[in-house]
Amino acid sequence: MVIGAGLSRAYIIREGDAVRVRLRLSRHIRVKAGQYVGLWIPAVSFWAPLQSHPFMVTSWSAGRSKHLDIVVEPRKGWTRSLADLGRVNEQLLRDRGMKDTVSDTFVYKGLISNLALFTGPHGCSVPVGEYETVVMIASDFGIAAQLPYLHALVYSYNACKTRNRRVHLIWFLEKYNLIPPFVSLLNAALDNDSLDEGFILSISIHITASDMQDEQLGRRVNFYYRPMPLEQILKEEHEGKYIRKVQTEDMRSRDMAVLVSATGSIQDLVRKLILDRFKKGVTLFDLDY
Repeated sequence: MVIGAGLSRAYIIREGDAVRVRLRLSRHIRVKAGQYVGLWIPAVSFWAPLQSHPFMVTSWSAGRSKHLDIVVEPRKGWTRSLADLGRVNEQLLRDRGMKDTVSDTFVYKGLISNLALFTGPHGCSVPVGEYETVVMIASDFGIAAQLPYLHALVYSYNACKTRNRRVHLIWFLEKYNLIPPFVSLLNAALDNDSLDEGFILSISIHITASDMQDEQLGRRVNFYYRPMPLEQILKEEHEGKYIRKVQTEDMRSRDMAVLVSATGSIQDLVRKLILDRFKKGVTLFDLDY
């Protein structure tokens, strides 16, 4: 564990229904997928130096990094004040015509930063590389807990450091407004998933606030506007239906990890499906977010 020094700075940007915080650190640190930091930003409120706020780190790097990205859901109190503080940089970026705030080439010059102190990283990381198939199920801001695993899986597959052969991200949304803050991160994962055109990654997005018919966008992203066939999806993933060359291999039960960062009702549904439909070969992980 490390404690952030006074030279660390926070660039706070309001993006739609979310707030992105990029921490520019005073030294390089390594954060594993699934870990979080305790964050202090004195400028947010008078009592902020006395309060530790835990946030999942949404960025991921194969080595040590000098910046961390956090995506925050504005609610009440401290997070609402954080969102208000981020409106200034939101306007500055709009004036520049800039949209990408997650790349390593992100331009800080001219943006307002604030003193930031942090502790961490804290928490454990799920050994997702040990499973042939990984299904990731999130609802709304629960996507933040899945993103570092998503990028780690794609990187490890490209580097031939993992057993993974299939990754499927399933995201349940109440409304469209939450997509823009995460679209760059999702597109980056899709772009990096290109080794020998194997394309191990697939994304399914379920939006409940529309009665439109299912619409497929591209080869690996599907939008659902009516109930998603979750049981069928889990069954097909467990059988290895979309794993390349599976038809020539023994049709044995395949080991699958299911990562869930979702509402209680979705967690209960997934747990019930796994207990009722799959007797072996499936491990369930509940992620904090």
